[in-house]
Amino acid sequence: MTVDGTAQVAGRDAYKLVVKPKQSGSTVGAISIAVDHRTGMPLKFTLTPASGGAAVVDVGFTRVSFDKPSASTFDFTPPKGAKVTEDEAPEKGREHSGKPERGPKAEEDLGKGLDGLKMLGEGWNSVAVFDTGGEGGLPTGGTGGPAGDLGGFLGSLGDEVKGDFGTGTVFSTRLVNALITEDGKVYVGAVTKDALVKAADAGK
Repeated sequence: MTVDGTAQVAGRDAYKLVVKPKQSGSTVGAISIAVDHRTGMPLKFTLTPASGGAAVVDVGFTRVSFDKPSASTFDFTPPKGAKVTEDEAPEKGREHSGKPERGPKAEEDLGKGLDGLKMLGEGWNSVAVFDTGGEGGLPTGGTGGPAGDLGGFLGSLGDEVKGDFGTGTVFSTRLVNALITEDGKVYVGAVTKDALVKAADAGK
């Protein structure tokens, strides 16, 4: 992380902190965070792709104030005729944690949803791998019928690639790319097409 000068965000002076991937193969060019020079609070977040051009993500405050509100702001006068009750303090050990409760079934369902999900690589070059359990990849026009027509259309939106893993189709955006192989595996990550092919070869 480096400091890349200063900026004005929401009328306040801010330092620009920039993080760039050290490994090659990532589609992330840089992440810039503008932090308030007095409070250290993040005021703006910008993510630019390695391919250049406009930022993929660019969000920040347009107006911000750190003034402390007056205590009278929280004064409350019950309306005439209203009945006021006060709750007792919770028993020790039964305080609410503030976090949503998650039952065993919810955790079990979440675990099932992640079955088969694996991660390849590290850091910026991490690639998520999911096995759909089906073979043949995208349907092709040779299969006939609506499935073949749909597969032909989807295939026209991607690029066919080959490697030690076999054959597949890469669908690209400015940031996230996905590879669907002929044996039904899906590789997704903020990495280049070549990096996806290498990941598929390594995961063969």
